[in-house]
Amino acid sequence: MRPQSGDAVLVYHRVTTEEGTELESSFGKKDPFRFTVDSNRVIKGMNKAVKELEVGEKTSVIVPAAEAHGEFNERSYKSVRKTAFFKGVKVGQTITFQGELGEPIQARVVREDGELVILDTNHPLAGQNLMLEIELVEILSDAVRAPFI
Repeated sequence: MRPQSGDAVLVYHRVTTEEGTELESSFGKKDPFRFTVDSNRVIKGMNKAVKELEVGEKTSVIVPAAEAHGEFNERSYKSVRKTAFFKGVKVGQTITFQGELGEPIQARVVREDGELVILDTNHPLAGQNLMLEIELVEILSDAVRAPFI
């Protein structure tokens, strides 16, 4: 049986760059990684891959940038007026600040331009394909799944 939308699943996974740099892994850990299928809590490529597996199966896939952290988008560069918050920042520095809705936004300082600071708000892995190894360990029953968000 394959996982369906809304199912909570337990998986072991490893994410690497195409060059082989490991970004995260749950292999070798006591507890597998847990998420709800189609909950938007994992990258689209991982969600898609797990839906193709039966319990106990493993797969390795290349996740295209569009299904990982998105394509690099130059429109994600933002010009921000230097305020007290931005006075001490340095080019190349990564900063976190609150967006209009209070959500955290991470950005890299690209350059300074007079009274402006130019920020790149793309995800640090935007534009990169990723390699994913995944093993579906279990599809959790409703009783086990209930308290998980």
